[in-house]
Amino acid sequence: MNNKKIKILKHLIRNSFLLGSFSGAITSSIAAIRDLQPLPIQNWTQDQVRALTPAQIAALTPAQIAALTPTQIWTLTPAQIAAFTTDQIQTLSPLQIQDFTPTQIRDFTPIQIRALKRDQIQALSGSPDYSLLPPGQRPGPSTPRVLAFTPEQIKAFTSTQIQALKGYQVQAFRPVQIKFLELHQIRALTRDQIRAFTRDQIQALTPAQVQAFRPVQIEFLGLRQIWALTRDQIQAFTPAQTRAFTLKQIQAFTENQVAALTPPQIQALTPAQVQAFTRDQILDFTPDRIKTLTLPQIAALTRDQIQAFTPDQIKFLWLHQIRAFTENQVAALTPPQIQALTPAQVQAFTPAQIKFLWPIQTRAFTRDQVAALTPAQVQAFTPEQREAMRFQLPKKRFWLF
Repeated sequence: MNNKKIKILKHLIRNSFLLGSFSGAITSSIAAIRDLQPLPIQNWTQDQVRALTPAQIAALTPAQIAALTPTQIWTLTPAQIAAFTTDQIQTLSPLQIQDFTPTQIRDFTPIQIRALKRDQIQALSGSPDYSLLPPGQRPGPSTPRVLAFTPEQIKAFTSTQIQALKGYQVQAFRPVQIKFLELHQIRALTRDQIRAFTRDQIQALTPAQVQAFRPVQIEFLGLRQIWALTRDQIQAFTPAQTRAFTLKQIQAFTENQVAALTPPQIQALTPAQVQAFTRDQILDFTPDRIKTLTLPQIAALTRDQIQAFTPDQIKFLWLHQIRAFTENQVAALTPPQIQALTPAQVQAFTPAQIKFLWPIQTRAFTRDQVAALTPAQVQAFTPEQREAMRFQLPKKRFWLF
């Protein structure tokens, strides 16, 4: 473009008071827009910027985009914002991204959102100076831009863009926005981002989103976030995810959460995880969950855990679970627990296990339980055990001792 054309354009820009005449002048040559240097575009008034058509916006060069001032950015209409190409979007500096108001952020198309670079994503939490805007148009510096994202925009974020969000940006999402995160976006969340989730955000996760967490991400959940998990969310965890819970997380489970664990989840627990359950949590084990415990899990139960089972819970142990009791576990059974055993459960004890019983335990046997003992079990009793249980012996069995 020669100097004469530049002078004509500058004259039109400075002296056009009718928006139509300004727009018409520039429309006559899109190429002229591309040839303008940054300095002239900085001199455009808000009315002149507002007069640009979508085609003219799309014709702006990277240098011209970089020269846009905060006041000019605030002037852009929804149609003009939607006209920016992905290359133009990526040309915007982080500071310019901060100049867009929350309302304008909502005008970004999903394609434009997907084009944002890491530093641009992080700039969405900045607080620009809106003092140049008319009072009625000022959104306030404390307004988080992430609150402006629509469902379509949230879904448009790539995994890389999701990982660019700072923890406090993630925390600013409304619970209703959390529901729109795609499964691949959930899997992309970092440790700091997961740790930033609030109670309301955790509870907003759908069962499908909960299942999208990678096992390593489960370990990132803090105790307060564990406490926030609902019954439906607990039951949504896969066996692989259940095995990923740390021992501290297991111990943080509430009464309702322990009761919500499904049989497949119980079976997925490692022996170390089973050992992590507290006495109070053991009390929350329902009959079907007790029956679900595998032999390695039974063998892992500590003395305190064994003694935490109520007499009513003891009744639901399978016979093969009884036979899996170790020496310390047999010796840990309390007299009330002994008395709660059914005749079939008593018969399940092996002769080797019988020898582990303390005299105070054998004294707790009822007459019905003694009557159920097999000859092999009777022969396994020591003199001290026999003496302790002599008062419970039916006459027909007395001779065995």
